[in-house]
Amino acid sequence: MRLVSLCHQSLPSHHTNTQQLVWTATELARLGHQVAVVHRSSEADGATALARIADYYGLGALPDSIDFIPVGPGKDDEMMSEARADVRNVIYARRNPAEIVHTRDPLALTLALVAGLPCIFETYRIDLNEAPIFRPWQALNYPRKNLLGIVTHSDLCRRSFIQAGVPETRLLTNYNGYAPAHFTSPLTREEARLHLGLPRTDCIATYTGHIEATKGIDFVVRVAQQLPEVIFLLVGAAPGSEAERRALRLIQDAGAGNVRLQPRVPPSEVAAFLFASDCLIIPPTAAPLRQHGRTVLPMKTFSYLAAGRPIVAPDLPDLREILRHDENALLVAPDDVAAAAEAIRRAVSDRTFAAQLGRAARRDAADYTWAARAARFSTFLRDICGSAEGRIESEML
Repeated sequence: MRLVSLCHQSLPSHHTNTQQLVWTATELARLGHQVAVVHRSSEADGATALARIADYYGLGALPDSIDFIPVGPGKDDEMMSEARADVRNVIYARRNPAEIVHTRDPLALTLALVAGLPCIFETYRIDLNEAPIFRPWQALNYPRKNLLGIVTHSDLCRRSFIQAGVPETRLLTNYNGYAPAHFTSPLTREEARLHLGLPRTDCIATYTGHIEATKGIDFVVRVAQQLPEVIFLLVGAAPGSEAERRALRLIQDAGAGNVRLQPRVPPSEVAAFLFASDCLIIPPTAAPLRQHGRTVLPMKTFSYLAAGRPIVAPDLPDLREILRHDENALLVAPDDVAAAAEAIRRAVSDRTFAAQLGRAARRDAADYTWAARAARFSTFLRDICGSAEGRIESEML
């Protein structure tokens, strides 16, 4: 099957969605699909760009059946640049027909559907179905017959599409994943800390990912104030960014000297920080899900599982799809500073219990590799295409 995947970011990129897209596309190509990833141009072209993409995401050798196709100039962090990229990407898809056009970008989806292209939309976003501002977008897109299917990253998201009127037969919950190659040679805590230059004996609780206010970093700092004996690592600061400056001000104002910002690293280098940790944190606050609506079952959940370290996370419906309290994680009431601090204290101090949680997490991670995700995606693509062909034949009779 020939699949064209549209991405309005440049590659490689720190954006989490590009990691998910690139790994899924690569694994689909390894299954035999012909995949073209259309994206904004980056600083390098040709073989150099391919090498950079493979190295940044830790892909290993790329299969011959995948192409990365830069279209247009590459400028980051500009809404209009993304919109222009959506237009250029859809023009490319019209000129290079494929059996399926796949995208995570809402504007690209609309343009591709209006152009008559057969589309699969992929998303984690529940705000598309819950926020009134998106109702015209729903009305324009959801009834179209060439919207063949929608892939969601959580069952919570899938149910939001059902409530919005999308038939269940056109929906697939397909959880994100992790790259086993990044975890096949696990480091001990001591080895990882020596490699990263971290203190060898202190207790360390780690968060990896974006440090914007919408991710709950302010809540992590409040928890850190309650646990001065624990070092809190926040890995993902973009040097010189406004998010970094805000986080530094937040830490300083709180007097939380035990919170340390670490610069953003490529996905292939995150595992060392996870191995160095006594505890891994998904900020135990409901704000990213309930208030901002743009963080639903964060992708870090799966690499956290693979690292085999105890996870502390909020007890919310999206995370309960993967995490189980006292089995593979510690789930705490959202926005309860005392409960979150106690859970982290237990995770870093009770080594026997922590090891038990870590072993269960590592076992569960086996179900969530990028290869397993691509296999589920491949089955859905074939089923959806078969159903579409059946509908066309019945309409012709």
